[in-house]
Amino acid sequence: MPKKLATKAGKTTSEEAVGGDPEAEGDEEVDEEEVKQAPSRPPPVNSDYLPLPGKERLNCACLNTYLRNSNPPVFSSRTCPIASTLEHRHPLKDPSQPADVARGQTYVENLGLANAHNIIKMLRWNDKYGIKFMRLSSEMFPFASCEEHGYKLAVFAAETLAEVGKVVAELGHRVTTHPGQYTQLGSSRKQVINSSISDLDYHDEMLSLLKFPPKQDRDAVMILHMGGVFSDKAATLGRFRENYAKLSQSVKNHLVLENDDVS
Repeated sequence: MPKKLATKAGKTTSEEAVGGDPEAEGDEEVDEEEVKQAPSRPPPVNSDYLPLPGKERLNCACLNTYLRNSNPPVFSSRTCPIASTLEHRHPLKDPSQPADVARGQTYVENLGLANAHNIIKMLRWNDKYGIKFMRLSSEMFPFASCEEHGYKLAVFAAETLAEVGKVVAELGHRVTTHPGQYTQLGSSRKQVINSSISDLDYHDEMLSLLKFPPKQDRDAVMILHMGGVFSDKAATLGRFRENYAKLSQSVKNHLVLENDDVS
C-alpha cells in the first residue's frame, strides 16, 4: 500500500501521485502531459501570462508538508520561546548558571540561518514539480522585529540570504512575504503602529538581502492587510496615509495591499 502524505486542508495524496503531480489527490487521475510541460512554462515573474492551469490547486504558503515530514525535516519556521533570546540553557548541565544574552542571541540567529538554508531545498523541490511561486515565512528569523529583543539580519545572515536569492533568480521563481494580521498601519494605537513599522522594516530587510535582479525585486512584495476600520473608516484611512508616509522608500517599494480585504 502506498505511503500516505499530508497535503493542505488535511487531505492526502499517495506516493505514486507525488511522483507525478504533487498536488493530485489519491483518487484523482494525473495528467502526465501537463506534469511534463509544467517546468518549461515561462516563469510568472513580471509577466501577464499565467503559467499554471486554473484547475490546479497550489498551496503557495511557506510550509511544504511533504518536506516537513521528511527525515530530517525541511522547513523555514523554526522558533523558540522568547526567553531564548536572553539565555539558552540546553547545552548546559547546570541550569543555575547565569543567563548569557550573547549565547541566547547566537542560538536564535542559528535557528534563522537553518530556516533560510532550508528555503533552498524547498525552492528546488517546487521547481521539480513546476511550482514557481513561494511565500516566505515571516517567522524565518524569530523575534527579529520585536521592539525589545529585535535584531538586524545583515550582521549575520547577509551571505545566506544572498545565496537563497541567487537560487530564486537562477530558477526564475517569484517569492513574496505576508506580514501578520497585527501589522496594521491604520491602527488607532501608537504601540501597534510602532510595531507595524518595525515589522515592515524586518520584512523589507529580508527581501533586500536576497539581492534580486531588478525585475524579481519589483515582484518580491510584502502583502499587507488593512485590518479593521475601528468604527471610523475615514479616520482609519487617514491614519494609514499618515503612517505610510513615514516608511522608508525601500519598504514602500516592496509594499502592496491585500486585494481581498472586505472592510
